[in-house]
Amino acid sequence: MDTVGSIVIFGACIWVLWWMLHGDQRKFRKLEAEVCARQPISDQEFESQYFRCVQVPIDVAIRIRRVFAKFTGLPIQNILPDDDLRPYVLDNEDEVLDAIEKEFALTISNSHSVKILTTVRSVSMVIAEQMRAAGRNAGRLAQ
Repeated sequence: MDTVGSIVIFGACIWVLWWMLHGDQRKFRKLEAEVCARQPISDQEFESQYFRCVQVPIDVAIRIRRVFAKFTGLPIQNILPDDDLRPYVLDNEDEVLDAIEKEFALTISNSHSVKILTTVRSVSMVIAEQMRAAGRNAGRLAQ
């Protein structure tokens, strides 16, 4: 094999390696572009459009949305309940979990934390369930 062929193969290997190692950054950029391109929705619209028929106290999903906005740096008004925020949360999982527990004065078990720290909806459902189990209500339920 000649020198040029070796350089091309070496370059291709470096590019593939770089591409594989930067997959998370592509996910960040794609999600960020998608979220930022949306029309913002207020807390009231967020609640009425996505949590009206769900047994989640009205302010729980809004408060979770705020926690995720803080840790992701995404515009709060553009985060929707089913956005998979896992790429952002993985590096700060313990901090996000601590912030959620502090916000609601609850403890989330490790088995729940692995499953839920991806979307506003999943966290909201677990928080609402734990609040019901503890006999607490953060506010009125959506009608």
